Formats: sequence, C-alpha cells, structure tokens
Amino acid sequence: MKVLCPHCSSPSIIRSSEQVTRLAREAKLICQNPDCGHTFKVMIEAYLTISQPRCPHPDVELPEAPLTAGEGVQASQRREAT
Repeated sequence: MKVLCPHCSSPSIIRSSEQVTRLAREAKLICQNPDCGHTFKVMIEAYLTISQPRCPHPDVELPEAPLTAGEGVQASQRREAT
C-alpha cells in the first residue's frame, strides 16, 4: 500500500503499527522527502465486505459492499455454476 505525505505528496514509509481493534490498525509513517520529514499516523480500517470469508469470526460484522453491474453478473454466474 502506497501512502503519500499529506503535505508534500512524497512517498512515506511505515515505521511501526499497532492493532487497535479487530477491524482497525494504527500506523506511524514518515515522509521520505528529506526537505519535509513529516511524521504522522494513519488508521487502516476494514469497513465493507467485498466477498464473504470462508472462516468468519463470530465477533466481526461488516456490511456487504453494493455490487456494481459487472460484479452482479459475475456473482450470478458463479452461483449458477455451483
């Protein structure tokens, strides 16, 4: 995953990260532009299900993402094939 510095738009790298909840992780990043050097935190969060898991965790409830027209056709074709 590429994260750009919010100030100078240069690439940033993750220095550390910590699991905050089952669905969220906080990461500390540093800008790679030596003239900027901004250090900042980001949150990475799971918020939608795109495809159902094969090993669902009982404590995780994520809404399903709405299907686009093409995805709907593909999903119905997969159901028909099984």
